[in-house]
Amino acid sequence: QQLESLAWEQSGKSIVSSHSDGGYMVWAVSGAGQRTQQPVMSTIPYGPFPCKAISKILWRTCESGNPFIIFSGGMPRASYGDRHCVSVLQGQTLATLDFTSRVIDFFTVQSAEVPEGGMSCQGHPGEGVMVWGLLHMQQPSHPSPGFENPRALVVLVEEELVAIDLQTPGWPTIPAPYLAPLHSSAITCSCHVSNVPLKLWERIVSVGEQQSP
Repeated sequence: QQLESLAWEQSGKSIVSSHSDGGYMVWAVSGAGQRTQQPVMSTIPYGPFPCKAISKILWRTCESGNPFIIFSGGMPRASYGDRHCVSVLQGQTLATLDFTSRVIDFFTVQSAEVPEGGMSCQGHPGEGVMVWGLLHMQQPSHPSPGFENPRALVVLVEEELVAIDLQTPGWPTIPAPYLAPLHSSAITCSCHVSNVPLKLWERIVSVGEQQSP
C-alpha cells in the first residue's frame, strides 16, 4: 500500500508507517545495516472494511505503560468518508475525535523539566507552543529519560484550535480561552502576544470558564 506518513519511536529502535489502506505498520530498525523485509506488527484499526488513508501518525512513549498512537484519517469509507477525524489509541483504548472542519495538523505537548522560579511546558521539538489548559493542570515532575509522556494533544482544524487532556481518564477537551471559534472560515494567520497584564489574563480565563464550564 502507498506510504502516507512515518514517525520514529523515542528510542530510535523502531518506526511506525501509515498507509493509504487505513492501516499502520511497526518496523524494527537495526544498527547493523541489515534491511528489514517484514514489519513486526501490521494492523488496520477500523478494518476489515475499506478505510480512508492515514495521512499522519505519531508515536509517543509513556512511562506508565502502552504508548500513544495518534493518527488522522483511517476511518471506514462507507460511514465516515466525508468526516474529519483524529484517533487516539493507547493499548485497548481507542477514541475518535470527530471535527466539523478539515484537520490541518496536530502535535502533542510533552512534560518538561521545571526550571528555577517557574513552570515550563515544552512541545514537540521545534514547536515552541504553550497550551492554555496546561496552566491549570498539575505541575509536572521531572521527565523520565526515554519516555515522552504526552500531556496534551493539540489539533488545528480549519475553524478552530482544540486541545485534548491526555492525562485525565476519558481524555476530555481542555476548555478554550476564547469565547467562540477563532474564525468562521479557514485560519490563515496566527499571532503570539507576550507580556499580557495579569488582570487582563484573569478576566479572559474567567469569561472562558463561564462560556465552557
